[in-house]
Amino acid sequence: MSLGARLTLLLIGPLVLSLLVSGVLIVRSASLSVKREIAASVNVAELLVQARLKEMREESESEARLDALANFLSNDPHLHVTVSADGALAASRMGGQTAEQRGHWFSWLLGVHPETIEIPVENAADAPMRIVITTDPDGEIRKAGEASVIDLLTVIAFGVSAMFLVYVGLSRSLRPLTRLSAALARVGQGDYSARVGASGAREIAVLGSQFDAMAGQLQEMRSRTQALTAQVLAVQERERRELARDLHDELGPCLLAANLDVATLLRLNRTGQSSAVRDCAEGLDGLIRRMQDQVRSLIGRLRLDEPALFDLGAAIGELADFWRERCPALTCQVAEAERWNSLPPPWGRPVFLMVQEGISNAVRHSGATTITVTVAFSDAGAQIAVADDGHGFTQGAKPGYGLCGMRERLATIGGSVDVTTTAGQGTTLVARLPAPPGSARLGSAEGLSERLTGTSA
Repeated sequence: MSLGARLTLLLIGPLVLSLLVSGVLIVRSASLSVKREIAASVNVAELLVQARLKEMREESESEARLDALANFLSNDPHLHVTVSADGALAASRMGGQTAEQRGHWFSWLLGVHPETIEIPVENAADAPMRIVITTDPDGEIRKAGEASVIDLLTVIAFGVSAMFLVYVGLSRSLRPLTRLSAALARVGQGDYSARVGASGAREIAVLGSQFDAMAGQLQEMRSRTQALTAQVLAVQERERRELARDLHDELGPCLLAANLDVATLLRLNRTGQSSAVRDCAEGLDGLIRRMQDQVRSLIGRLRLDEPALFDLGAAIGELADFWRERCPALTCQVAEAERWNSLPPPWGRPVFLMVQEGISNAVRHSGATTITVTVAFSDAGAQIAVADDGHGFTQGAKPGYGLCGMRERLATIGGSVDVTTTAGQGTTLVARLPAPPGSARLGSAEGLSERLTGTSA
């Protein structure tokens, strides 16, 4: 059962009960009024009859005066008075009045019925005589019934009006709860834009305002959740890109070198140069250990282990030695370690991977014999160049994963990279890195005035 129905029953129930009680009281009052009226008429008649009988005994008057008294008393609308010697006349009149009264339904409701009172009369002939007084409440019952009907109709009209007002008042008062219920259903379905407003009674208005505040917070939380989900997806995508770049930039050159070592092993094995085969196998073993170290480093970064200090100068030197060892015909010239270590530590790994990718591409694609890596400083920052004397490539060629990853890495530290190439004249990669805000100028005193004027093949 709904709350509105329960409140309606709680309020209308007492009204209905009060109507019933009022009806009973009205009927009871009417019954007492009729009985009092009839009793008063009977008492007056009995007193008159007793007084007349006393006069007749004292003055020896004629009994004919009893008939006159009976006729006089019968003028009362509530009484029928007769003088009877054998009771036949009284019985017949009583039967008629009783039948009439029994046909009136209100007499049964009031509990008022005709009554007969017999008063014996002493006479000289000693013949049995009596005066019969029969009550006739019909007229009084009809008047009481009319008055009671008016009272009952008044009470019923008042009760119905009160019920109607209670119903209308409850309906209007509970209407905000209906809206609140519908809004809750919408919120349950995920529609947090539902609002009900602060209307109705004070308590219901408070509920409405609190619901609106709750719905607003849920809507804001969902927006934040969606934004966080988008950020998580973006972070996941960025992590996948970084992992792809790491695999490409760090393991790619090692795999290229491994292929070169394997090719060298096969060539030396065919010529029977056992000592050279042993030296090449040892180099391949070192390369595999290097790849293992790189995989371990990648796993540590994925596990958020504390990164080790990165010595950029030493790493660049080892990178040059790495390619000189595997490509004896290649001349790889790099700047001094001190110049590399003048760069801010956060730049170390991105710069190293940029240089590594540049050298690896030159070895893999350009057919170069000389690779030069330089670093120059200025007030605006630093410039790092990787130049080769290979056959170059067409400027309109689509950049590969390596160049895209290089640009993405340098963008994280505010840098950029440009590629200059001409078919048959080599390729130059130039990375431009801005000076960190609020820091001292980069490089040594000697390098501050140095400008990157070009690279030699």
